Amino acid sequence: LMVRTFSTGLAAVYSLNYASIGSIGDAVDAPKLTWTTGGNANWFGQTAMTHDGSDAAQSGPIGDNAQTWMQASVTEAGNLSFWWKVSSESGYDYLRFYIDGTEQAGSISGTVNWQQKTFFIPAGSHTLRWTYAKDSSAAISSDCGWVDQVTFIPSSDLTKLHWQSSSGQATAWLLNTNASFMGSLAVSSAPSTWQIKAAGDINKDGIADLIWQLPTGQAVCWFMNSDGSRRSSTNIYTGTTAWQIKAAGDIDGDGIADIIWQLPAGQAACWFMNSNGTIKASANIYTSATTWQIKAAGEVDGDGIADLIWQLPTGQVACWLMNPNATLKAGINIYTGLTPWQIRTAGNIDKNGLADLIWQLPTGQVACWLMNSNGVIRSSSYLNQA
Repeated sequence: LMVRTFSTGLAAVYSLNYASIGSIGDAVDAPKLTWTTGGNANWFGQTAMTHDGSDAAQSGPIGDNAQTWMQASVTEAGNLSFWWKVSSESGYDYLRFYIDGTEQAGSISGTVNWQQKTFFIPAGSHTLRWTYAKDSSAAISSDCGWVDQVTFIPSSDLTKLHWQSSSGQATAWLLNTNASFMGSLAVSSAPSTWQIKAAGDINKDGIADLIWQLPTGQAVCWFMNSDGSRRSSTNIYTGTTAWQIKAAGDIDGDGIADIIWQLPAGQAACWFMNSNGTIKASANIYTSATTWQIKAAGEVDGDGIADLIWQLPTGQVACWLMNPNATLKAGINIYTGLTPWQIRTAGNIDKNGLADLIWQLPTGQVACWLMNSNGVIRSSSYLNQA
């Protein structure tokens, strides 16, 4: 790759100390999800035991050989996280989490304080269920479980980092705003001779589209769905050429990603694009030979215009701050030392409107630089697939 013995007395304690408040969705901080509850008793919101200091959902009071559950449904891929806690008979009464009826690893029993769980939910419709279940005897401690701070981030709100294997199979890593790996999506595949060269929103639907190219020059745009599947495609260039696509970014500020081309000798040009994948206009970016190669395009200085990231084979990196007509506004150095790390792409990882840099070593390790608007690194982290 490149880049889990109820008694009447106990029930009275619950009634006095854990007054029900609001809806389950509000209690777990996820009111936009549709919640239901059932089993031998209903879950309820309460304020006595919480993780966030406000409220949380608590499992309903149940007897032996009984269970109580709450659930929500999601309709697309995304990252799910939540906090949970249990006070029960250890090894017999459990708080469990299920996706589509399949129990997930990590169920808790006994006295377990608040801990966070994270799951990647694949594409499609899925039922998420939390269940507190008892065995045939005994009630220990509070005999219940709690859930708080449920967060579901759809894949469309996560940054997609596209990879391609030598056989042509493409995958998108989903990254949250601190550049942590949240899961992956399989991308519609293409013949191995086609290579993903860039990703950018061509048709203005808020989803990055994929630009593919053959070594002989032909180029195609895949208009993408948020689940990684291809919606449609269009030819960008059908002839043969030595020009190679290097990046895609909105140079002219019209909300459509434009395509950056470069010759092996260094000359570079920009195709200003229409939303249907046809060329609107073109402009030269650099007309002389150079060993500097364009590695990425993204908004560095926050002016709404994509800027160009250049790198030498020896590692030095510079940024060209661009005008909307594809001319140079100013140049800044990003890295002046020698390094085997190569920039693979740029994207707004932390959702602050500025392009961040993705680096990779020849041996495969990947890192992210979160950037400031002056081209100075703010923080960095390794990107490791969980």
